[in-house]
Amino acid sequence: MKYTILLFEDEDDLRDEIKESILLEDMEVHAFNSWESFKKNHSLNHADLAVLDINLMGENGIFVFQQLKNKFPDIEGIIITGQPTTNNAIASLKLGIRDYLEKPFRAKSLIASIKDSESYQNYVSAFNLYDEISTQLDFEFIGNSQVIQTTKQLIHRVAQTNETHVLITGESGTGKELVAKSIHQLSKRKEAAFHSVNCSAIPDNLFESEFFGYEKGAFTGANHDHAGWFEHANGGTLFLDEIGEMNLILQAKLLRVLDEKKVNRLGSHKAISINTRIICATNQNLKKQVEQGKFRLDLYHRLNSFNITVPPLRERKEDIPLLVHHFSTTFTSKENQPKKKIHPEAINSLMNYDFPGNIRELKNIVEKSILMCDTKILFNKDLKNIHSEIETPSISTLNLATIEKETIQKAMNACSNNKTKTAEMLHITRQALNRKLKKFNIE
Repeated sequence: MKYTILLFEDEDDLRDEIKESILLEDMEVHAFNSWESFKKNHSLNHADLAVLDINLMGENGIFVFQQLKNKFPDIEGIIITGQPTTNNAIASLKLGIRDYLEKPFRAKSLIASIKDSESYQNYVSAFNLYDEISTQLDFEFIGNSQVIQTTKQLIHRVAQTNETHVLITGESGTGKELVAKSIHQLSKRKEAAFHSVNCSAIPDNLFESEFFGYEKGAFTGANHDHAGWFEHANGGTLFLDEIGEMNLILQAKLLRVLDEKKVNRLGSHKAISINTRIICATNQNLKKQVEQGKFRLDLYHRLNSFNITVPPLRERKEDIPLLVHHFSTTFTSKENQPKKKIHPEAINSLMNYDFPGNIRELKNIVEKSILMCDTKILFNKDLKNIHSEIETPSISTLNLATIEKETIQKAMNACSNNKTKTAEMLHITRQALNRKLKKFNIE
């Protein structure tokens, strides 16, 4: 939740100017020309601060603030006026309005007043913990869609537990290992090891030696002691990818370790206690495998203490502009290449493709297209050169103006109407974005 400001100013140009000046990265500004306009058009259930002109189309800004206090008891206020009077200043202070600015004022003075408010200081303090957690993560979980917000909430919730096993389900390429890493990094186990094992890549005859370890001389070629994955991840997290590929005999051995919390190295009768959190992932339907006798019911329930299903990209297409921007910026920076602008038609084409390979496929398409593109702008034809299934929308049903408008609207939504971020995502200037917003009548 961003710091929310209500702006009341009846002069259109001045209202837009003030809004632009205070619309910082962590702030959300809702602008109105009157109290009546606010009552008709708002659907807010939270507001931190109100910035009000003293004269609002015949209404008094102080009166408006009184009404706001009835709806939002903790809201703070800043009054701006071109005709300062002692009576207004006194009335403002009595209501708890924290500042009183005279026109003309400089934008930085208003921003300083906002940032000095108690509500903003409380907001910053409340999010310090979140920021601290975010800096600990070695990945970027990109997306603002509702399904991704829900996924993030589940990650944070289960990360607060210490031993709960987690089963992550979802199609290939959706980012299941990313979810597993995030749970580990947000948990109390973050200082210990995180090990990832692809179960389908380990031959059955090597399962025990790889997972449980072995003693020197346990078999021909065992020339030294070898710790298994459970020991390596002791105190931390062991991520078992493609758990559905494990055969029934090995499933029974895994279940025994989970129940006893002990392993025996091959060639040794000494049990080693382990404190390892297990996170599993699969793109298969384990319930169906249980019904078919291919997966143990008891192991399924043991692993499925908490389930997170990662949504496919086709169910979160509104995140595509953000993901494209992220992959493009990351790739060009890593490869020391000039940044590429992505043409709106190219973004729109990507959003009209269902991505059976999900995030992994999108990342590969973006990176390969940038690598093969010789111009400063990545066009739709560049995408098609890499992936022929990406189609250009039919001009008869979707003309270029419509494409551009929809792309800008989707980018604005993805960036929570932050114009600076939207312009960066679309690789255009802030002034160009303002002209396009005006052209297409986008609020």
